[in-house]
Amino acid sequence: MLFQSRTTVATEQHKSFENARGTILTMQNHSLGLTGGNLIPGGSGAVNEKQEIVLVHRLADVVASVANRLNQVGHIASVAHSELAFWQVMHGRVSVVMLEFALPGNEEMRLLQRIRERFPEVRIIVSVARGDDAAPQRAIDAGACDCLREPLEASLVFAHLLQATHALRLARDNQELRSAVSVSVPVPHMSAQNGEFRSVLDQVARAAFLGSAVLLQGESGTGKSILARLIHQQGPRSQAPFVILNCRSLPRELVEAELFGHTRGALGGAPYERPGRAEMAHGGTLFLDEVGELPLELQPRVLQLLQDQTVQRIGSTERKKIDVRIIASTCRDLAATCDRRSFLLELYRRLSVALIRVPSLKDRSEDIPELAASILARIALRRGHASAQLSHDAVAQLRSYGWPGNIRELEVVLERAAGLAKDNHIVPADLYLEREQESATDKNSPANLAGWTLAEVEKQAIVHTLFACKGNKARAARELGISEKSIYNKMKRLGISKHLVRAGSSLETEGAIA
Repeated sequence: MLFQSRTTVATEQHKSFENARGTILTMQNHSLGLTGGNLIPGGSGAVNEKQEIVLVHRLADVVASVANRLNQVGHIASVAHSELAFWQVMHGRVSVVMLEFALPGNEEMRLLQRIRERFPEVRIIVSVARGDDAAPQRAIDAGACDCLREPLEASLVFAHLLQATHALRLARDNQELRSAVSVSVPVPHMSAQNGEFRSVLDQVARAAFLGSAVLLQGESGTGKSILARLIHQQGPRSQAPFVILNCRSLPRELVEAELFGHTRGALGGAPYERPGRAEMAHGGTLFLDEVGELPLELQPRVLQLLQDQTVQRIGSTERKKIDVRIIASTCRDLAATCDRRSFLLELYRRLSVALIRVPSLKDRSEDIPELAASILARIALRRGHASAQLSHDAVAQLRSYGWPGNIRELEVVLERAAGLAKDNHIVPADLYLEREQESATDKNSPANLAGWTLAEVEKQAIVHTLFACKGNKARAARELGISEKSIYNKMKRLGISKHLVRAGSSLETEGAIA
């Protein structure tokens, strides 16, 4: 944490931002470990990602000038009192909050606690009074990420707030890269009693050493991404990167930049260049998850990547040679999609050199007992206790259920059941499958929710959407048509377990279900 020493007197608080710009930029770049081409631009001071910032402070002139400067460089900054600030956090997309930190029990202290409890992703910077030596530690213990000593100098307040926005962007970028790139990720053991799925595993083993493109086709939630990892890890590229691009989860306008990268200034004046995921996968495997969602206008570029193993960043005239194997998955019938001219026939042919059709869970019910035991073991390992056991009746009910959501739905059901089970023994009542079966019997019938409370319906919708989105609350909120702040509130109000969200977000490292 950065603690500001007293370097100026109160009468100097209104010094010019422009006179301090060089110091500010130097401090930012040094604290963020940025050098050379990654420096924050000193010319315009423009930011490459707009963020919302709220300042709550009695020194209105100081924070007003700071807010004005933040707005000038492209952020959305405002000055507010405690209740209005909390309302903005609740209903907006606030990333950073600055407030005073005085004695326990004051308004700002309560605001800090409320934000930290309900919106842990928001970064909070506080100022502490001169002479209160215990205040910095109290602030950190309460959840602040940065602390400034009063009297405040506007230029340094601006620098710390701007640094917080850059730290958030870097953290998000790092998280995206961690979720996209992995060299060695454990894949759950896969075996099969079902003859059709045994054939799939045989095809996977043969495809691992072919080196050609592979297309995995099957319903959503059947385990296609696990099979993709298995192909990668059983083949000669196993020690090289395995890079994921989910073609469904990204906005259409970002897919090209994520796949091929961009040069400095090519995207909205971005002051940095970035490699695409195809480049990140050099020497390894690029997994195009739900390739059927790939925008039609981008498909010729993917076809060219398959044909000549070259990429060209947005804004560049140079084509770069890479060595990458492509595995793709889809829940669509791409052959029929080609007939409707919404998917390139030649791209489909190139991707389906090795076409593996993955059966749905209902068609391999004999594999459910072993699969369920494996899932429960992973849940127990994550939670740090003994694995829950299924009764004979519970196993029978699992095998007789239709599983419209396939393995992903089985994960959700077992996650819930493991939390409800008494003495780690799961019985049919813990599975809640009777209501699930009624809902799946006739999705268009208004009677399928008879007997459910509105809270139960809402909870199930959020739980299933969170798991389908692999724990990504922002994406789940978009799918549900609510704000990201609302989904936090509803999860807390409805008692949705944090273990469930962690389960969804950890699917990529345990072997995501797709």
